[in-house]
Amino acid sequence: MKGKEVVCKFLLKAYLQYQEMVLKGKMRYDRFVSIFLESNDYRYCDESEGDRRIRMNHARELLINRPMVAKYFFGQKDLDLENMDQIVDVINMTAKGTHFSEFKRNIKPVKTECQVAMDEEQLEKVTGFVKTQKLFKEEVSPEMLKGFFSDKAILLHANNNTHVVMFLDALTRAGLVVGLTPGEIERKGNLISSTGKKPLKSHTISSALNKNQNSPILAEWRKEMEKIAEMDKPIS
Repeated sequence: MKGKEVVCKFLLKAYLQYQEMVLKGKMRYDRFVSIFLESNDYRYCDESEGDRRIRMNHARELLINRPMVAKYFFGQKDLDLENMDQIVDVINMTAKGTHFSEFKRNIKPVKTECQVAMDEEQLEKVTGFVKTQKLFKEEVSPEMLKGFFSDKAILLHANNNTHVVMFLDALTRAGLVVGLTPGEIERKGNLISSTGKKPLKSHTISSALNKNQNSPILAEWRKEMEKIAEMDKPIS
């Protein structure tokens, strides 16, 4: 289908610009969306007016109406046209207003490398939350927290394993970090248990989260992280 191919190529263009501008901290998400849509809202020399409308409608639906879905995909490494095809299917086959957690349960797996999807202001807010809740034994700075999630894999020691697990769940659920599964945490090996020097295992993380799904603390922390994530949501 030619129309879908046009959309996939356009979203790939958006993805590459997001990687360069947003993930590298050069621009906030809402500014990126505004500039990208405005600068591309014209008919290319080799496309019809119908194709222009199709690609712009899909881009607006993803970037403006479903920013958490956009950040989830666009925060991944080395995506290609096949991945863009999956995004188009998500846009076309899921109802507007579908909760992000429901969306994540039903998509096919993508790259699992952990990626930070926060700008500097959001990272400062999250770091402040970490300090207030005394989640780690270290005096955490924004640079340390970013390094914890990145390939640097900076070691952090939990003060309370369950609280740290709930924090990481809230952070991931809000789309501020992507690809941070229990398996990825175990693979990185840099989250150290509060009871000793050993890294937390994936089964321990999953078990702690399952046991605390109805915890008031988890519900409150999820709301806090979602508020921080909303800081750069485009105004509709």
